[in-house]
Amino acid sequence: MKKTTKQLIGVAIAIAAIVSVVAYAYGEYVGYNTGYSRISRTSTTGTTRTIAAGLTGTLNTTTFNFTADVAADGSVATAASNGLTLTIDNSDADISGSDVQLMLYNPRTAKDGLHSNLESESTELGVTSGGLTAQLYHDGDYVTNGYTIGDIPAGGSVSITITMQLLSAVAGTYQDGQTYTCYLYIYQPDAEQYNTVSFTVTT
Repeated sequence: MKKTTKQLIGVAIAIAAIVSVVAYAYGEYVGYNTGYSRISRTSTTGTTRTIAAGLTGTLNTTTFNFTADVAADGSVATAASNGLTLTIDNSDADISGSDVQLMLYNPRTAKDGLHSNLESESTELGVTSGGLTAQLYHDGDYVTNGYTIGDIPAGGSVSITITMQLLSAVAGTYQDGQTYTCYLYIYQPDAEQYNTVSFTVTT
């Protein structure tokens, strides 16, 4: 009787061991086929997140000055234009910035780059690069995806002209004697990384 009990216990242990091995193997098989290994905790699909390049943006001057153009009542008699130069440098030695975009709204938080007092159909803000002109803010709205600069190679740089216009506007459109802080965003979509460049607008 004692011998039979020992034999049964041995068989039970063996069965439990086999079940554990099968369950483990099945778990690893399922994990592998769903793109996740619980051993390595890394993706097995081959999809990797792109590393962002070290991009920085610098303006040659930081202010769009419209103090002489906005009247005391907030009107603009004649369309006025100001231009700044934005230089984007890639400080990395071996990482290129891919499909870089310049935007007037934060691509991650959707925060608007212009102060709300400047958001008007009389406000225009655009870029000029390589003879091409594109708008970032037009007809009272932000342009989706902004302007695509393209790739910026490791150690490279690009310069872009940023132009802001206040078109002819009626009284109350703007506020005289104000200074507003605004923002441009340099975005690397593949890496989901953005850099902020601030500028001011005086009226």
